[in-house]
Amino acid sequence: YAPMRVAEAPQADAIIVLSGMVTPLVPSAGEPEFSDAVDRILAGRNLYRAGKAPVLIVTGGSGLLSQAGEPEAVTLHRWLVAEGVPERAIIVESASRNTAENASETGKIAQARGIRRIILVTSAFHMLRSVMCFQKAGLEVVPFAVDYKIPERFPGMEAAIPHPAGVVLTGIALKEYAGIVAYRWKGYL
Repeated sequence: YAPMRVAEAPQADAIIVLSGMVTPLVPSAGEPEFSDAVDRILAGRNLYRAGKAPVLIVTGGSGLLSQAGEPEAVTLHRWLVAEGVPERAIIVESASRNTAENASETGKIAQARGIRRIILVTSAFHMLRSVMCFQKAGLEVVPFAVDYKIPERFPGMEAAIPHPAGVVLTGIALKEYAGIVAYRWKGYL
């Protein structure tokens, strides 16, 4: 998924931001402890400010099997309000724990509100599986990928030297491929 500027994004019925950017159970001084996936919520906020959709849906529970701690969507809702997004424009879906549940739970909200066309915001490496899940939920998806992990072009010879970050990127890629296989096997896609 190629990067898209906010100004290039089409109009939609809603902007949906997938969670996965708040580090759970980490103490903070009232502000969320964001990971490098923070681009997701920043892009969602910017798309809303640009008038690309009348509502912004944040989707995601705590991300932990026990659902301990505050659901991430609730944390993101509070952050968006502090950033000036009107509370009436934010919809919170906080029951889901994975991408398939994000899509099915948000799909129910969308159907009840007459939402058909969405701008889906998530990390580039996670977009393929996300698009498939949200399409299966009956939504027309405009992908808005952020949080790219690889450079746009070859950075030079230093890229040939092994680096610990390469192991992390390989792990992310393998997890995403395994997720697609598992989701097909479970019937989520």
